[in-house]
Amino acid sequence: MLWRQNRSMFHSHMPWGRKRLLVGLLASAVAGLVAGWGARTMNSGERFPLEFRQGAIDMGSLPLARTGPVEFRFDFVNRCEDDVEIDSVTAGCGCLNASAEPKVIPPGGHGTIVAYLEPSLGVLDKGVRVRLKGYSRSKTLHLKATFSNGILADETIVDLGHAKQGARLERSIGLHVAPWYKSPIVKIESQRGLVRANLTDVAGSGKRVRIWVPDNATRGMSGGFSDAVSFYGEGPESPQLLLTLGVAGWVESRVEFVPQNAFFGFGGLGSAAMDVDVRGKEHFEVVALRTTDSRIRARLRYVSDTTAVLHVELTSQTPAIVTGHVEIELDGNEIYKLPVAGRFIAGNDRGAER
Repeated sequence: MLWRQNRSMFHSHMPWGRKRLLVGLLASAVAGLVAGWGARTMNSGERFPLEFRQGAIDMGSLPLARTGPVEFRFDFVNRCEDDVEIDSVTAGCGCLNASAEPKVIPPGGHGTIVAYLEPSLGVLDKGVRVRLKGYSRSKTLHLKATFSNGILADETIVDLGHAKQGARLERSIGLHVAPWYKSPIVKIESQRGLVRANLTDVAGSGKRVRIWVPDNATRGMSGGFSDAVSFYGEGPESPQLLLTLGVAGWVESRVEFVPQNAFFGFGGLGSAAMDVDVRGKEHFEVVALRTTDSRIRARLRYVSDTTAVLHVELTSQTPAIVTGHVEIELDGNEIYKLPVAGRFIAGNDRGAER
């Protein structure tokens, strides 16, 4: 009843002109809200207004020695009915520079995102993000190029795995020859002389490289090791370096030294000694004990089936730097080496110091 009375009062007491003005104001407010909501919906990213001819470009295999950066061009057209302004063009790494041409694009207008990639060895797969003013959604463009001196490998670090002493470690991986590279591989070289490698041809432009450590080389090794293998092609005057692969592996050990070396520092003439624990993962038996220098002496004392103490002594009556190894040979032809080093100087009769 009260609502009916108020409604009646509204109709009976308000002049018609004022009612028309109030209705017009309400209608304008509603129209503004609807228009604003529509604009926000359009700009919120239901559809990115720039249409790119291609969103990803792969330049394939390129020579690393080429001069200057590589240019990528992503052409686009503005498909919406309003001007679009590019807010930012962000490169995915420091090796990449990118910009937009132009910054403001009218309806139906064309433009280009230009990116320059600095060459470096390997496969470079990067991205460029484009953001627009008034739009929450962005667009990421992808660019890719493979740079080499002629060949690339499936892996840059070759893990040979692990094996026991006296066992062979070996792996084979793929090498890919660039279409533009026509010279043969003339030399394969091991940095430390520890690993070996050779090549075999496969279908197409590919090759496989077999990398191994001979069984006689793992005898005497303990723990992790590393090496590098370099491949050379023909050059104007001397072989040209094409690729270097890192090589790593692990030789399992039945015993370990604690500490891992006998380091005596420096001291006066005479002799010095220290004890090193030999700890086994299982029962071990030492069948031979050797040193690589007559000034290094060693003897072994068993504590248990899995523990022994190695007593190491250095002696020198003249100023000298003594370096070498103590080698213990276990049953099963396993050899473990303990590095030994010390310096003797004149004018101090206290002996070499640990």
